[in-house]
Amino acid sequence: MKILLVHPDDSPARGRWFHQRWDQVIDLGKAGCDSYTHWTRQFGCPVIPLDSLRIGVQECRRVREIFQSGCGRLLDSCGLDWWELTAMFFHEEIELLGTLRRFADQFGSDDQLFLTRPGFYAHALRLLLGDRVHLLSSRSSTKASGLHYLRVAARFPMAQLAEIFWDKHDPCYSLRRHFSAKRQPSRNPVVLLPSAYVNVSHMAIAYARTVPELNFLLVATRRSGWLAEASANVTMAKLASYAKD
Repeated sequence: MKILLVHPDDSPARGRWFHQRWDQVIDLGKAGCDSYTHWTRQFGCPVIPLDSLRIGVQECRRVREIFQSGCGRLLDSCGLDWWELTAMFFHEEIELLGTLRRFADQFGSDDQLFLTRPGFYAHALRLLLGDRVHLLSSRSSTKASGLHYLRVAARFPMAQLAEIFWDKHDPCYSLRRHFSAKRQPSRNPVVLLPSAYVNVSHMAIAYARTVPELNFLLVATRRSGWLAEASANVTMAKLASYAKD
């Protein structure tokens, strides 16, 4: 079989692949049922979304098992399990890898897979299927990529661009920690409230007010999570204050 995988940034009906013959087309993005019916008629073969290969609740259970296997392995000096705190950010990717693995297991020895462009999907499938994975286009030119990023950057205010810069080039706070005073460990137990955005901080403060008998520590990971004032039982700090050499 000759199978086409259409990257989310591409359209099945737009590109040189549209005029080629395929045995199956799989859309890595999302579209409506009418679109897939229309594309099926145009291609003369089944056109389906990758999401149709998911197995629902079993998929979530498998991801949960993977997450649980990492608990207790990334504890810091304060007893915080950073795997448990951050694993949720990788849920979608891990679930997607499971779907791609199940898709790859259905491949026959003579099947060939073509992707419309490189990226995460191509890298993952090449690890699973090797040289049976082919690319129909290479990366965009440097000039085109530069113009794209300039257009994207123009949408953000300078303060937000600065935060994006620090997040990308100083993820471990090795530089930003020099601009934040070190904090002493609390002698009393506190409930940690991590936040990167002001709306999340407001919600955390509102929750803290409902349980005045508890003490909370609101840790802002970015400037956008910092508030001018907090409630009486909430102490605020910057994550950079806890960064170590």
